[in-house]
Amino acid sequence: MTTLAALRDYMERAHRASLTDLSIALETSRDNAHAMMQIWAAKGRARLVADACGSCGKGPVCCTCPVAEMLPEVWEWIPREVPHG
Repeated sequence: MTTLAALRDYMERAHRASLTDLSIALETSRDNAHAMMQIWAAKGRARLVADACGSCGKGPVCCTCPVAEMLPEVWEWIPREVPHG
């Protein structure tokens, strides 16, 4: 079973990964990897990469244009800020 901690560890090393890369590396389904990345996104630790699409310029993330359907979903890890002090 893939855990959120395993996903975090992978993303901390990789920094960016497609949903396909995540599902292969973590031996899970794309749907499961997507759901876990959404959890990390809600916590402010991950985000969809906006420039993975941008072909039509209609939105910050992929829109519904035909090109967007062919592109992989790419996620980026947001590192925790270390307090200076």
